[in-house]
Amino acid sequence: MNGFLFVETETHVLFSRIKGLRNLNIFFRGGLLLRHTEQNETINFYLQLLSKTIDMDRYPFTKMVIENNITKAEYINLFHLLESLHDQYMSQKKEGFLDFSSLLVKFAGMLNEKLVPTATVYALKKEGYYPS
Repeated sequence: MNGFLFVETETHVLFSRIKGLRNLNIFFRGGLLLRHTEQNETINFYLQLLSKTIDMDRYPFTKMVIENNITKAEYINLFHLLESLHDQYMSQKKEGFLDFSSLLVKFAGMLNEKLVPTATVYALKKEGYYPS
């Protein structure tokens, strides 16, 4: 919708031509036009409110992700790391290894700096990821 301002309300949709404007990122919300940064702040606020209504003790890893501002890309990277380490664990276990501390060291070294390794392991276990 290049060059158009798109505003949708409950009663009507408004298109108005804006000369010379290419990528306008404005959203209509409750009678206010919000730019991306304002929209992000609003969404973050809503997430904070929602996190208070959920029993976060049952979801400690999810709570850590929210509280530490883990991005979607960082979240995906963490699970790729976990999958890789799990595959290595299964391979080593099959080969008869008894000591898997090298995998824990690798996990701690490759974990996002926003997360604490020990707390992350316990939180993942509590939520049922990669149970022992």
